[in-house]
Amino acid sequence: MLSTAESAIKYAREKKYPISLHTGLTEKYGDSLADNFQQLINWMNLNFNVIDKKILDAERKMQKAGRFNPIFRNSD
Repeated sequence: MLSTAESAIKYAREKKYPISLHTGLTEKYGDSLADNFQQLINWMNLNFNVIDKKILDAERKMQKAGRFNPIFRNSD
C-alpha cells in the first residue's frame, strides 16, 4: 500500500491522471483509480486509517499477551 501511495503522489505531482491505485493485496479499500487529486486524497485517507487501525489492534493483542510494553518518555 505504501509503495502504491508513493507512486500515486509522484504521478499526482506531475498531474498524470488517472492514477492506478492497485496495491496487489487481497484486501482492497476504496477505488482502484483516481481521476483527480481529491479522489487520491480520499483513497489515501481511507487506506492510512485502515493501516492505523491494524497497527492499533496488533499493539492491543501484543499488550494482552505481555509482549508489548512500551515505555513512553516525555521529550521535554
